[in-house]
Amino acid sequence: MPPSSYTPKPQPSAARENPKQTLGRIRRLSRLARNLRRARRKAGLTQLALAHASGYRGWDAGAHICRIESGKQKPMIETLQRISKALGVTMEELL
Repeated sequence: MPPSSYTPKPQPSAARENPKQTLGRIRRLSRLARNLRRARRKAGLTQLALAHASGYRGWDAGAHICRIESGKQKPMIETLQRISKALGVTMEELL
């Protein structure tokens, strides 16, 4: 059988961000991720325990916290409020 000649279609380009804005967003996310992990460990909670204390339920509750801690997901303000309340810290300490 000859090798497949499949080539993926190019994806439509999204509106491009300014590189400086992108770098700033990455730095903010990594700072949040670092501070969240530090606060969670200081509180002695696992990612799953923090997710449950924050009101998240379901099979991927711990994965939600994991994605935030790894900087792969940008949490909404309401999410940060719930997490900071569960950790007993202010939102400013996380940001």
